[in-house]
Amino acid sequence: MGTPTASSTTTFTTPLSISSGVNDSGIESTGSWSGPVDAFGRQAQVLEQIPSPIMPVLPVSTNPTVIQVSPNSFKAYLSLSGAVDPSTLQLNPSFTNAHGTPVTAVSPNVFGFVFTSRNSHVCTVSPSGLVTAVGRGEVCILVSSARAANLPFAGASAPAGLTGCEVACELNVVVLA
Repeated sequence: MGTPTASSTTTFTTPLSISSGVNDSGIESTGSWSGPVDAFGRQAQVLEQIPSPIMPVLPVSTNPTVIQVSPNSFKAYLSLSGAVDPSTLQLNPSFTNAHGTPVTAVSPNVFGFVFTSRNSHVCTVSPSGLVTAVGRGEVCILVSSARAANLPFAGASAPAGLTGCEVACELNVVVLA
């Protein structure tokens, strides 16, 4: 596995501190790696915390035609003609922690998303998140991501017998003529 190192993004790394008050559930993920062996032959376990990605979202800054309805529910309007509202929408999801603060994956990890249309007669959605209006109506687009234990830590994997969980947000799309 090579020489272990701390996460490569210092902006999103804070040292573990019992008195820091940042060890809230859902706010920080804590991971450890084995440090170098010292002169006495001891190997230190190094702990670190980084923001825990728990909720996929569609930030308005990167999804300008999306309206946030609740923390993980969004709404958008498309039109078949493209005259009033656009006929396509490119989704650009990201993750937040339990406080709604955006978090970034620590290299080499990346956040992956799966896009699913619950009614392909109203809208289709490509693997890259391009939503296309194909018929009038309303449809729910599910934006999901499988999350393993300690996903933001380089080389992390779920404990034996645990595959992780799926987290999601919903986008309700209304398609007009």
